[in-house]
Amino acid sequence: MGEVTVYPENSEELFCLNTGKTGFCLPGPIPTSATGHVSFRAEDVTVGLIQPDSSALNTFQGKVVDAWRNQYGVEIVVDAGVQIVAFLTPQSARKMNLKPGRKVWVSVKAAALQFVEGMS
Repeated sequence: MGEVTVYPENSEELFCLNTGKTGFCLPGPIPTSATGHVSFRAEDVTVGLIQPDSSALNTFQGKVVDAWRNQYGVEIVVDAGVQIVAFLTPQSARKMNLKPGRKVWVSVKAAALQFVEGMS
């Protein structure tokens, strides 16, 4: 996902990370001088066709750039400033007609994100 720089919010419990192209918020504390990567599972990403009104702090609009079927479901890659991989059921992918070029919204709850310090 690229190197990130940590910017603390007004709360000691929430930290926002700037990747240079987009940002993510996750529970802290994270040292403000830390650099590293944000990681989350593709199963923790929700995909929709309209902007969600939810508790997820990390919501981005993007475009599907790749989609493929694997033995368990469908994986898509969304370009939302950074590439985000989402795993869906075949039924959900069909219902939303997910294919390259389709505009979508992706969301990840802050609690699902992990910060890996110093990884390059």
